[in-house]
Amino acid sequence: MEAENISITRGSKVSIELVDQSGGLEQMEFTLVESKQADLKSGLLDENAPLARALMSRQAGETIPYEAGDLKEVRILSVRRVEAGG
Repeated sequence: MEAENISITRGSKVSIELVDQSGGLEQMEFTLVESKQADLKSGLLDENAPLARALMSRQAGETIPYEAGDLKEVRILSVRRVEAGG
């Protein structure tokens, strides 16, 4: 199966690396969901959250500026489609 560039949308499973001002890195993985399903501890990020909105329509391999607290940018490591159930 060939890898394809998938744009981030609701239902995407996304792996990112957060980069802080001092160059520190933290990896996160989550699925973008509707507000009513959101539970970050369970890996479900609200599609209307500032981070989710910054990532929408982006693709793996992109690095985007993202200033929040000590963060300066986000690197998108991978994007996968998640099968929607029912």
